[in-house]
Amino acid sequence: MANYILAIGSVLVIILGRAIYYQLKISYLVRVQKIYEKYLKSYDAKTGTINPDLKKRILEEKIELKKLFDIAGIPDRGESYMDPAGYGFLQRKDLKYFDNIHFPNADIAGYFHDSFLVSTGYFKKRRNESFSIFYWVLLILNLPKHIFQHYGKEAKGVIYTFIDVVYKIAFIFGVIYAIVTGVKIL
Repeated sequence: MANYILAIGSVLVIILGRAIYYQLKISYLVRVQKIYEKYLKSYDAKTGTINPDLKKRILEEKIELKKLFDIAGIPDRGESYMDPAGYGFLQRKDLKYFDNIHFPNADIAGYFHDSFLVSTGYFKKRRNESFSIFYWVLLILNLPKHIFQHYGKEAKGVIYTFIDVVYKIAFIFGVIYAIVTGVKIL
């Protein structure tokens, strides 16, 4: 009986831990989005001034935001522009949005507004997966693929196929063995 309680407790801790992890990411994004919106509203177009405290907070959050946007699969956009180089010449320069998060530009602000919404949606989806039995079953069935992806390898090729086939055969034989012999898993 104690084994069942331990197993169920472990599963619940894993599920709730994963859900809480993604909920914390969502809370962080919402909090920083509110700071960013306050920051943009504090811009005075006539004088060109902006709240320095909010600018400092935005710049402090820049690295963590970039990580979360990368996890959510949001690429850093950019634009090219021509800058006068003197003597009638122009020089092409690139403007990356993430490097210029602190500039109150309408294009940059629109990109970040959309990015906050997309990344929040991504983390909500991941949080909700934590409570789906189908997610966990598919995770177990496709474990080699997830391990390869975790280590940044592409789940293709001869080695992956061999490991995947061996894993699935061993999994099927393990389930059949447990059914035939009446072995209790817990």
